[in-house]
Amino acid sequence: MLTFLHIENVALIKQLDLDLNKGFTVLTGETGSGKSMIIDAINMVLGQRPPKDIIRNQENECYIYAIFDYLSENTQKELSELGLPPDEEGTLMLSRRYNVDGKSTFKINNRTVPVSLVKEVASRLVSVNEQHDSYSLLNDSTHVDFLDGFATSNSQEHENVLNEYKKAFSEYLTAKRNYNDFLEMSKDKDNKIEFLKYQKNEISAAKIKVGEEAELLKNREIVKNSELVSNAIKGTLSLLSGGVKPGAYDKVSSSADNIEKIQDIIPQGKEIHEKLISITEQIEDVIRDVSAIDIGISEDPTSELDRIESRLDLISRIENKYGETEQDVIDYFEKISKEISDIEQFDFTLQEYEESLRKTQANVIKCGKELGRKREESGKKLSTLVNGELAFLDMEKVEFKVEFEALSEPTGKGIDNPTFYIRTNPGEPFKSLSTVSSGGELSRIMLALKTILSGCDKIDTVIFDEIDTGVSGKTSSKIGISLKNLSKSCQVICVTHSAQVSAIAQNHFKIYKEETGGRTFTHVTKLSGDDRVTEIARILGGVTITDSVINSAKELIQQGINN
Repeated sequence: MLTFLHIENVALIKQLDLDLNKGFTVLTGETGSGKSMIIDAINMVLGQRPPKDIIRNQENECYIYAIFDYLSENTQKELSELGLPPDEEGTLMLSRRYNVDGKSTFKINNRTVPVSLVKEVASRLVSVNEQHDSYSLLNDSTHVDFLDGFATSNSQEHENVLNEYKKAFSEYLTAKRNYNDFLEMSKDKDNKIEFLKYQKNEISAAKIKVGEEAELLKNREIVKNSELVSNAIKGTLSLLSGGVKPGAYDKVSSSADNIEKIQDIIPQGKEIHEKLISITEQIEDVIRDVSAIDIGISEDPTSELDRIESRLDLISRIENKYGETEQDVIDYFEKISKEISDIEQFDFTLQEYEESLRKTQANVIKCGKELGRKREESGKKLSTLVNGELAFLDMEKVEFKVEFEALSEPTGKGIDNPTFYIRTNPGEPFKSLSTVSSGGELSRIMLALKTILSGCDKIDTVIFDEIDTGVSGKTSSKIGISLKNLSKSCQVICVTHSAQVSAIAQNHFKIYKEETGGRTFTHVTKLSGDDRVTEIARILGGVTITDSVINSAKELIQQGINN
């Protein structure tokens, strides 16, 4: 719920802090005192467009922040899904800075965010109901959600049926997507299969192997340097094994023979002899290794180099067309092989997709009809309750009902569209709720609906602006009772000119303005005791407040306590 509101430089407000509690709260004050400015400030911090000239005269910017606390588990969950979990204390702060150039900075928990996110968050926190504003209930597309919310809050069976429909629709949507994707893929299938076969044959003829390109690059370097490599091998063998002249092996071997003759005479003889023998063995190993080198060079290195370059060029062209690496080319080959197989089996595969679509469509329609029946039952219950609430609010001639329009195809919400209709006068036709234009009448209809649906829309704070305009004292009392009943399930804040509504509230704030130093300032104070009696007496009696009016105010407050 909204627990604190801070406002700076909004119209006549220089600085104002409002500490709010749960339950039913009213804001009262003389016309022009600044009550509407507070509603404007709340709307601004919730992301709405600011009214013209909202910034206080001679100031460059205005600033508002609102703190929300004691959020419901459902609200906290939804905020977390948006990446905005409340802080460790379960608190969420929204702020907005708006300057004379029309630029705004929004923050949520001190993190700068776009206005779109603010509005999405705000829709889960507050419902502001103004006489000439658009309510969520006036949007026909939301009625199905309100009806389902009402139904599921009263029936586990309805929730089960709704979940079954959602599951069936998901399966139908998947089958429909698969069917359409296959049809799209199969368009001009003859040309497509010819093209795919051309690609397959080209890759197949290339006989691409993983690692071949790296091996060819290595061999190309060897062939390019074939003369150098050949001379190095021949020279090494000549130096080691000898030829016309003794090689390293011969010389070391002879040295070993010489030392062998004296090894028993000199102290180090045996050790030196063993080292020389070891060296001859190592030279033998090297000679074998060098002799075994096969660089794969043909008698014509130029021809071999041409062969390697030609193969590398082919691999490069294939990779440029079908993948960056040899493995990519092989993967693409497998992919188009499957596509060719699918297209060649087109008729059989199409039948499978058609059958899947037919079954899932039949199932979603079946589940949709069952959901529609449940919704019609709930619609009748909702209509009875709302009409009872309207009668209580002295709107006996106003009639509410839920009508259902069949949809041309299933949607995520069902196969029919429930819409809220209202008839304001007997003999007149029912019209969509969105067509109701009378401000006071609409506000009471909204109150009736919200009272019945209070546990369904899961909004923590509901704000009404002058819901009691143009109604009698008796009706005002009933409005106050309904608002107080609504406050049992959510925080209710109401701007009112009604003494009856004010008297029944649990929290009462007075908005007033004062002139200081040639400037006008709007202030707020929380009322209790005699101050509250005086304010309600002012609303009742106007300029002259007599003892009789004071007594009437006290009586209203006592009645409010008892209701």
